[in-house]
Amino acid sequence: MRATLICWLLLASLLANVGARSPVLPKFDVDIITSLDSEDAKVDPKLVRTLLDNNFESGTLSPWYDESPGYVNWRVENLASPSEANSTAPKPATGSQYVRATRNADLASGLAILRSPTFTASPGDRVSFDFWIRSKRPEGNNLELVWVVDRTEQQLVSLSQFSTLSNYEWRTQSAVIPVDVPTEGVLVFYGYCGSNYEDAVAIDNIFVESSTYTTQAPASDCIVLSASFGTFTSPNYPSSYPENANVCWLITGAYSITLQFNNFETETGKDTLKIYLGPTISSELFADLSGSYIPNQITKYTESMLLVFTSDSANSYAGFSITYQIVFDNQQRPLLQLLLLLQQLLLIQLLIQLLIQFPVPKLRHTLQLYAKLQRNSKLQRGSQIQRNSKLQRNTPVVAV
Repeated sequence: MRATLICWLLLASLLANVGARSPVLPKFDVDIITSLDSEDAKVDPKLVRTLLDNNFESGTLSPWYDESPGYVNWRVENLASPSEANSTAPKPATGSQYVRATRNADLASGLAILRSPTFTASPGDRVSFDFWIRSKRPEGNNLELVWVVDRTEQQLVSLSQFSTLSNYEWRTQSAVIPVDVPTEGVLVFYGYCGSNYEDAVAIDNIFVESSTYTTQAPASDCIVLSASFGTFTSPNYPSSYPENANVCWLITGAYSITLQFNNFETETGKDTLKIYLGPTISSELFADLSGSYIPNQITKYTESMLLVFTSDSANSYAGFSITYQIVFDNQQRPLLQLLLLLQQLLLIQLLIQLLIQFPVPKLRHTLQLYAKLQRNSKLQRGSQIQRNSKLQRNTPVVAV
């Protein structure tokens, strides 16, 4: 009875789905290039990057923080009141305060660690800072900057070559944060300072420059890609694209879109190709591409895609060539709907046959008969075992 009731309920559900004009189909999202998940998308990358800037004139490390394990720590120092009178710092390029690897009274050597909070870096983002490093012996001290993602460190700079006894000069260093897509990570300064009074390591004017501060709106007339496949290129390709370019391509009415990059060469962080999962720049930004690497193939299940290429006023390169393939919505969905409908009809036919072949009384009788046969079979096996046991006990033993 219970099984039949379940069959009838399932049949009613299937009939209701068949009557619906637009069955809901699963929408998959298979990405070859990694993108941010929904939780990361809530973070404003530009705001977090801006908060990382610090010239230490406020007298605090924040939002950077000291994570030094030993006798050497990062502390904000004022030029007028140095922590080590025998080794005063040269005058900074701006202001009078900076952060220095400060030792204890015994001038114990050690490693000083300065860490940023976790933030989202976008392709083309660059970190710059001023530094002063000095040592009694050549290359006796060192200052390193690393980029950390999921506890994996990638060294960006190592500055031991500037560590000399005669160095009394602040220098500026910069490095591109090595990401191909928006990525959460941490910047860490490692400063090793020796035990000689001449030894010193200091940092000032940390800035994280974003490649997305000046996002241009796309041109009003985008190139509409309407064929099922084809190739589009940057202006003048394979020659250098023009300065101050602003070109966009739009794909709509799609079920899935695939982009294959044949060539890609733009100025890193300056001349960018942005890919939006939607028809406008207000849509989700999926990728912000620049540089001389060739991105992996991209496949997105999305109804529309906007690609915007912009360049600045200097340093033009060859640009890019991209082959695209579109599976249109009107090609894919009717076929899937037909397959779903056929599957539902086959299930309905099977359920009807089961209900005709096994109506409720007959199904109950069949189950009872099966249970009775099972019991009889067990009784017969038990009787046979008892008879065999009795025969064995009554059989005389013949001595040899």
